Amino acid sequence: MSPLIYLLFLLQLSVAADPSAAVLADKEKGSQSTNAIHIRTTVVVTATRTEVELGKSPASASVITREDLEMSNTQLVDQSLSLLPGVHAFRTKGPQDTSNGVGMRGFNGRGVDGSRVLVLLNSQPMNSAYDGAVQWTTVPVDEVDRVEVVRGPFSSLYGGNAMGGVVSITTRPVENRQVDISAQYGSHKSVLYSGSFSDRFWNRLGLRAGYQRLQNGGYSVQGVFATASSASTVTGPLVTGAIPFVSTTGTKRYAVGEQGDNWYNQHAWWMRGEYALAKSSTVSFQYMRRRYGYGYKAYGSFLKNEAGSPVDSGTVFFYDGALRRATLSTGSFLGGPGGGESNLAGAQLLHAFSPRSHLRVTGGVSDLSSEWFTTPSNSATLTGGTGTTADRPSRSWHGEAQWNWIRSSRHNIVMGAAIRNNSSSAAEYELSNYALRDSRLRLTASSAGKDSSQAIFAQDQIRVGKRLLLIVGGRFDNWSSMDGAANPYFGAELITYPSRDANSFSGKISALYEGPSQWIIRAGAGNSFRNPSVYELFRSWRSSSGIQYLSNPDLQPERLTSWETGVRKKFGTRIDLDAGYFENHVRDLIYRSTDLKIDSSGKTRVFSNAGKSRTRGVEITVQQNALSWLQLRQSYTWNDAGIMRNDFAPQTVGKQVPYVPRHIASFVAIAGRKQWTATLNGRYVGRLFSNDSNSDTIKGVPGAYDPYFELGGSVSYAFESQVTLTCSADNLLDRLYYQYYRTPGRTISAGLRFRLK
Repeated sequence: MSPLIYLLFLLQLSVAADPSAAVLADKEKGSQSTNAIHIRTTVVVTATRTEVELGKSPASASVITREDLEMSNTQLVDQSLSLLPGVHAFRTKGPQDTSNGVGMRGFNGRGVDGSRVLVLLNSQPMNSAYDGAVQWTTVPVDEVDRVEVVRGPFSSLYGGNAMGGVVSITTRPVENRQVDISAQYGSHKSVLYSGSFSDRFWNRLGLRAGYQRLQNGGYSVQGVFATASSASTVTGPLVTGAIPFVSTTGTKRYAVGEQGDNWYNQHAWWMRGEYALAKSSTVSFQYMRRRYGYGYKAYGSFLKNEAGSPVDSGTVFFYDGALRRATLSTGSFLGGPGGGESNLAGAQLLHAFSPRSHLRVTGGVSDLSSEWFTTPSNSATLTGGTGTTADRPSRSWHGEAQWNWIRSSRHNIVMGAAIRNNSSSAAEYELSNYALRDSRLRLTASSAGKDSSQAIFAQDQIRVGKRLLLIVGGRFDNWSSMDGAANPYFGAELITYPSRDANSFSGKISALYEGPSQWIIRAGAGNSFRNPSVYELFRSWRSSSGIQYLSNPDLQPERLTSWETGVRKKFGTRIDLDAGYFENHVRDLIYRSTDLKIDSSGKTRVFSNAGKSRTRGVEITVQQNALSWLQLRQSYTWNDAGIMRNDFAPQTVGKQVPYVPRHIASFVAIAGRKQWTATLNGRYVGRLFSNDSNSDTIKGVPGAYDPYFELGGSVSYAFESQVTLTCSADNLLDRLYYQYYRTPGRTISAGLRFRLK
């Protein structure tokens, strides 16, 4: 075979292995984008592990490109997903939010619950080895080339965590000599600047290295609250300034102050290399390092005594119609600092056996060497005092081999094997000074554990005639947990747990029919699963208020069965419609409930396979090429996620699954004229509940999860091909609402991007 044919085939393989190349190839063919934070006319790989044109994908899928990210001036990757149909990107207070995540198909994305959506970085899982959550700030936005999102269960291809969907992030390929420099400054003293350099050597080796700094001065996200009782006489300081309000469950409380501004600071470094071993083989590697920290500035008390001085501790008295008494502690005004370090490394080998057959082997390590936080005690002050600290390091490594074989014009076969090992530990210590992590006094709680999974998978894309495509696939996973141990509180005996294992088979069948008049009909059915995390299996601990949170080493995997159907239709060259309906049925749902059998006081919460849930949903997207310079997109998602069984709390049956909004809607408008580009977007997220009893019905107060609408936009001007000026704004209408924390209101940022080739 001639070297030219091999070179062309290798380029095709790089498209299959690296979806970013698909965008470049698509552009070279002259295809036009149909939206700007949007679905493009290009190929997707995640849904089938093979190239499929996005408009003819058997799954509900979306793509965000590097150009989209640059145009929107986005600082965090997960923020770019919030305008996609069927996606609930949960982030309440910027990069310092530790409970962020992405949810789909009736699964919420808040914190550890984000473990039900699999997130990949260059095919390497990013879900934490500890609890399955995702550290989205690990990946600098400037290093991202493409993000694919496929909705629905995909355990038949990707194993556990892929119950709600898969988000696949692909970093930029190494280009010829190029320098990229960008800088942004915005509200709350937010600063983002980065730089990278890339070059290619000897027509074989490509290298790129970069650095990013992300800072945010923050704002006061958390109020300080107190309950009060009636009093007959004043026996202490008489104060003013207490602000009454009704909590989410109807209890009267008082706002007495605010914690200080919650700041964030992060450094990130990365390097990527690519090397052509031979005409038919290439290798690539990538390394990312991140170090971050967050904390709080000085707090403020609303309460003033008769001399006008602030009051933040002791028993105080105030009038609210009648005389009231409340007890304060300085520690409740303090927020605890935290931080961590992570290292992520991965490599890939791509070898072409022939134009119809190729092998891809990937492997990598994700090492979260530290993830710590501190909690001040009630008696602590701004200058110091006792407290506690916890650290939760974890490590995972994975390997995968995938063989693609185009057997004939009717069969496109994928086969492979995968392995992943997770290990994690957690330790809590008392501190003599909460501001000094090294002032440890004694170990108060600890836990550790490991799990491992091995899998084989296969899939066949079967072309039946010119109009019908069938996809049949399955995967077998063997999972085991081991070395589990826990010491839930000081003085308790160390508990060790025996090893155990479980097997899961996931299958899926999909069909796509290309009808007349540009109608496309798709349907699919399958099953999925999620293994319990190390956190759920082994991490037991007790809060400062005395509530005991127990793990459960006997947890079984969650199981899901689902089906979906959808249509796509082009109306001429200007309008595209995509609509789908889905149903998910989950059993053995891992659920934390109050166990009155163990503890009649109600202060013991334990994980168990206690629940069943059902989600029915509709996803609709309409896109229009309204004018030669204007593109529009609207989407609507309806989620009916209900609890069908809860052995520990039968009264919750029929209630809405926590943290899943019933309604999500968005629109995007993109206009481009010569060097100008402008976007306008809006997003509505409906009401959701934070508990299974759905008792938090009062909105607009601290701790609530309010329905909200946000309007945002961006403007960019390209002075020349190398320099672009950008300006963006979120929450243009300055809506103030709560997502547990108070949101920051309107934020504005401006930036400059410089690219030299």
